[in-house]
Amino acid sequence: MTPAPLLTIAVPFYKGADYLHRTLESIFAQPASDWTVLLVDNSTDEREHRAARVLADTFPHDRLRYVRNRTHLSACDNFNRCIDLAESDLISTVHGDDEVLPCYAQEIMGLAARHPEAAVLFTAVRIIDGKSEPCFYFVDWFKQFLVPRGKGDLVLSGESSLRSILRGDWINGAAICYRKSLLGDLRWNAAYPMASDLELWSRVILSGRTMAGTRRPPAYSYRRHSGQTTAQFSENLDRFSEESEVLETIANRAAAHGWHSAAAVARAKTILQLHLLFLTAQDLAKGSFRRARYKLSALNDIRGSCRQRSRNPDRP
Repeated sequence: MTPAPLLTIAVPFYKGADYLHRTLESIFAQPASDWTVLLVDNSTDEREHRAARVLADTFPHDRLRYVRNRTHLSACDNFNRCIDLAESDLISTVHGDDEVLPCYAQEIMGLAARHPEAAVLFTAVRIIDGKSEPCFYFVDWFKQFLVPRGKGDLVLSGESSLRSILRGDWINGAAICYRKSLLGDLRWNAAYPMASDLELWSRVILSGRTMAGTRRPPAYSYRRHSGQTTAQFSENLDRFSEESEVLETIANRAAAHGWHSAAAVARAKTILQLHLLFLTAQDLAKGSFRRARYKLSALNDIRGSCRQRSRNPDRP
């Protein structure tokens, strides 16, 4: 039997066959070898399914494995299915509307070789628009200044690392690779469709596992466009109430673990408040005063919960 490749690049797909085409082309443009693609079709629209199936057939069958889910799964559950279906120990998940740079597989496999103790690996990202052109997005630009300073790879473990992640939420949940043998039974939590990455990182660190990332130039292109789930959840503010709940949950877990400084950072919800302030300022600059008031109301709710928590820190 042919041995399994070192790396499985899984592509969870729901909709957007045009983007999916670009995703797969970017993967197959890599010069590195010892990787294979797992395309997991989670579409509900028959047209999207047919387009994905036809597209999959245009790529070499010995490098691409196509699987269609019998029933539609949540995004988190489909990510978990990708992890479980992978035949290699290293499994990365590339969103079906994102792209990778030619160095992606080489960067991931090199990082994994340098850090055999890491259960989760990640690369830096660049932001692209709907036309696959690099673009500027303030939140992503700002978060680069929250990455711990230093040289060489980032190695994250223990309370100080959790505190850093909670303070800045600076790891992009798309550019992730998992080492299944060390990840164990940890998986994405479908109860949190938008903040499940932060919730998972907290469980990885709290369990004593290690994460490792590269400071090298970006290897992953994260696409921001109006049709993506992130944009839709940001517009109706559902993501912020969910992130607030997740931070409370993490704070409780950290406190129970004896990591009280990490718990305090989680309960402060600073990055969440800054994000809402930024979106409010954007609305005001555009003259969208009703939307600005809506976001300020959400911000006041979060601040109110933080003040209440500071007065009752031991309340579960």
